[in-house]
Amino acid sequence: MFKTTGFTLLELVMVISIMAIISAISIPALYSYAATNRLQSATHDLYSNLQAIRMKAVRTNNRWAILFKSFGYHVVNCGPDNTCSATATGDDAIVKTVNLSQEYPGVAFFQDYSGKLLVFNSEGTSNADTIILTNVKNDKPKSVVVSSMGRIRIK
Repeated sequence: MFKTTGFTLLELVMVISIMAIISAISIPALYSYAATNRLQSATHDLYSNLQAIRMKAVRTNNRWAILFKSFGYHVVNCGPDNTCSATATGDDAIVKTVNLSQEYPGVAFFQDYSGKLLVFNSEGTSNADTIILTNVKNDKPKSVVVSSMGRIRIK
């Protein structure tokens, strides 16, 4: 009498083929999730930087700004003369640079914001604007809305 222990070759092939089918179905969903997650992360990073410079403007009694470029944006301390230029020259100091294509692959601005300057005053107010981010998957774009009173929200 023979004892049958273990798996047959047919059973192993069936299990491996089922795992291959499940993997083929789940990998595109994983890429989609990653693209959506990068868009959310980039949006929350912009929101956090805007909140931080608003607080710095109030705390230092000085103007702070975000200078948008084609690749991302700079966080700028406008300096003692309290004037911010679209080129961040003079006494303006670039404190931080965010490169969207490097830090968040596939995420970009919905339109060209190059040279746009979003400034927060010492009272916490700003020039109102809406910045829209999108990704290569063309998810629903994310917006960061800044009101003239300095309120920042994600929409």
